[in-house]
Amino acid sequence: MESLLGHFCDPTVALVAPRIVSLVEGENPVARYEALHSSLDLGQREAPVLPHSTVSYVPSAAIVCRSSAIRDVGGFDETMHSGEDVDLCWRLIEAGARLRYEPIALVAHDHRTQLRDWIARKAFYGGSAAPLAVRHPDKTAPLVISGGALMAWILMSIGTGLGRLASLVIAVLTGRRIARAMRCAETSFLDVLAVATRGLWAAALQLASAICRHYWPLALLAAILSRRCRRVVLIAAVVDGVVDWLRRREGADDDAEPIGPLTYLVLKRVDDLAYGAGLWYGVVRERNIGALKPQIRT
Repeated sequence: MESLLGHFCDPTVALVAPRIVSLVEGENPVARYEALHSSLDLGQREAPVLPHSTVSYVPSAAIVCRSSAIRDVGGFDETMHSGEDVDLCWRLIEAGARLRYEPIALVAHDHRTQLRDWIARKAFYGGSAAPLAVRHPDKTAPLVISGGALMAWILMSIGTGLGRLASLVIAVLTGRRIARAMRCAETSFLDVLAVATRGLWAAALQLASAICRHYWPLALLAAILSRRCRRVVLIAAVVDGVVDWLRRREGADDDAEPIGPLTYLVLKRVDDLAYGAGLWYGVVRERNIGALKPQIRT
């Protein structure tokens, strides 16, 4: 508790949240997956809570709040059945408050680990996106990506020689733009190349995740109609799952029962299918497509 309360020495801090970890580990594959990839576990790095950042909200499973700040924004929105914690975080931020995620503090949570309940919970989480888009239309984009990176990967996915050439041209232009932005610092060609490569790779991972999670109904339709799209979707599904498994395995507790890449990949795809189904259901229910609109930056 002391590690959380220390943040309130700053009078602008309104809310601090600990890291949520699994209470029970290893009883079945879903439990092992949740120990590695819980929707409530926001990782090992301390961070400010900001929309479109690595920690865009904190779950209300465990939070410490400045009561006056909560009263000033009206507390939780009781009309929301899910996503009320995200809504509260964003209203606090809009009011000028600062929010912090402090993973040194740990709180154990009893996750749903029975397959049917687990899938229903993931769909429930997905259903919160559309109501949030109605209340915060500028904060719910499932994809935040530069136009150049998006076009480069679209052209690459076409699979033709001309498409690959055009993609390479865009990548070179992106590198030139980065070089101009970094010219005030002492940078070499390799520095620019490294920054550009990391940016394009990050964009590829974002696209792969969005294809499999937020846009999977469209991806499924495209895969049925086109062999080329089928290949792209398959690659996205495998790359997204394997890269995510590798990243999270590095941060796993040494005493946690491991989960293999194949099991993780299958459960990650089920997780995304359930979340996406809830997302699209919410969009239809709210009659608002804001939760599906990407944010493309120039």
